[in-house]
Amino acid sequence: LYPLQSDGKTIAEIASRLVGPFGITLLSNASEANQVIETSTASASDSIAGYLNTICAQKNLILTHDAQGRLIITKYVATKPIAFLKSGSFKEGISLKCNGQAMHSEITVFKQASLDDTNAGQSEIRNPFITAFTTQVSTRNPFVPNYRPLVKEQTSNDEDDTTSATKTILSNELKNIQFSLSLPSWYINKRIIQPSQIVTVQSEALFITRPVNLFIESVEFTGTPESQTATLSLVLPEVYSGGTPQNIFE
Repeated sequence: LYPLQSDGKTIAEIASRLVGPFGITLLSNASEANQVIETSTASASDSIAGYLNTICAQKNLILTHDAQGRLIITKYVATKPIAFLKSGSFKEGISLKCNGQAMHSEITVFKQASLDDTNAGQSEIRNPFITAFTTQVSTRNPFVPNYRPLVKEQTSNDEDDTTSATKTILSNELKNIQFSLSLPSWYINKRIIQPSQIVTVQSEALFITRPVNLFIESVEFTGTPESQTATLSLVLPEVYSGGTPQNIFE
């Protein structure tokens, strides 16, 4: 749909315009989705999902969908943990998958001023999972790339949103820390386990020596007449809240 540039439109209006031809309904319960963006321009080679993810990220909004196929723009809402799971309560243990190559030590987002917009902005944030390396001999070890910065240009919204965009980029990088654990039941406290819930986990085998809250991103249910298994895919809550976590391995 042309024009590619949207002026004075909200994220909800932009999204509705782009998904409308496909017969997709948009639902939004986030006030930020109704805030006007001065100018936002998509590339002709962008996918609709990629472009909407980009503008939603700059407002720290989550773009998802429901079982009916409706597009949803929402924000993370903190909830109380539904269970405390520690070594011994896992059916097949807990596993950790990390992709350190996709993470950066420092993230910087900037917005340049233009002829039409004189506002410029810049924001920086540090990834707590990449710690500075020092020795008594040298302040830098050439074999440990502890300084690995990332710089992104903001293409939409005003200068106040560079901070939000920086936090969202960190949230996306935190997706590279993923957990999986299996439980011998589909239920906790007689309620079926569902995504978007929180569990508290402690596992000395993974160097999580203190209880930490993890967000249930998805659940896979398998079973036979004799047994049930729920496999939980977990990430840090800050992946969706936009907050800055503490290093859970320290």
